Amino acid sequence: MSKPKQYFRPSTLEEALELAIKPGYIAIARGAPFLGEVLLPYDAVVDLQDIAELSTKIHDEENIYLGGNLSLQSVITWEHTPELLKASITRSIPLNLRNGTSVGESLTGRYIMTEWIAMLTAMGAMIEHAGSLGDETQLNFWEQSVPEFVNYLHAHGHHYQGVVKGVRIPAPTSSSHFGAAHIARTPGDVAIINAAVRVQIEGNLVAHATAALCGASQEVVLPLELSPLIGAPLTKEAIAAASNFAEENSQPISDYKGSATYRRAMAGVLVRRALNMCVEKINQT
Repeated sequence: MSKPKQYFRPSTLEEALELAIKPGYIAIARGAPFLGEVLLPYDAVVDLQDIAELSTKIHDEENIYLGGNLSLQSVITWEHTPELLKASITRSIPLNLRNGTSVGESLTGRYIMTEWIAMLTAMGAMIEHAGSLGDETQLNFWEQSVPEFVNYLHAHGHHYQGVVKGVRIPAPTSSSHFGAAHIARTPGDVAIINAAVRVQIEGNLVAHATAALCGASQEVVLPLELSPLIGAPLTKEAIAAASNFAEENSQPISDYKGSATYRRAMAGVLVRRALNMCVEKINQT
């Protein structure tokens, strides 16, 4: 294994993408998730720091947009970042890693930030990117859901040869409510299994409900439409049905952190806890 022999620092997005798609090249904005891979056989490093377009932050009535070069720490300190999205970063990700990891790298690095990924999924976030993913190369920037992008990338076990321009999150509305829950070995440890949910209420009935689970399947994140809730009030009985639905539709594996049986049971428990958080918020309003 050898160290990279070439270093590029492009000033335009077009130049960066042209370099990033080359076999053996790796595009880095901050680099923390890749420091353990320095001795892997990359031929060249493409430094994205000079590209202003990748450091954009936008908040309007329809979307929250986070540029791919932004550090996770800057996401936390931005006043327009939803509180639960901040919490998904701060609980178990140390400050040095938050400063050294960009939004794009949080989705392409091998260090999987499960609570962040689950909350982005529950919020309906879309990744704007271009490059080579598997056998396909797309040179025009396009949007892909978090589960589609992250699950494919990690299933194929290779780094992403491209550029993540940013993440677009639909702006939360007064009818949308979010919840999250996790189980970990210690208060600050990475979650064994975690869940994030989004519930949209119209009148007194649930119009839309989705959950995102990490640690409940072989994939990085498991998205679930909580169909037992649709068209019904968000009652204890409905939440119990959704909890059972999440447990039945989980497909975990066993590892040193917990058996498949344990993870499946906890999937239901965590969805129930996250939904109860939504109920608390609804009652407060």
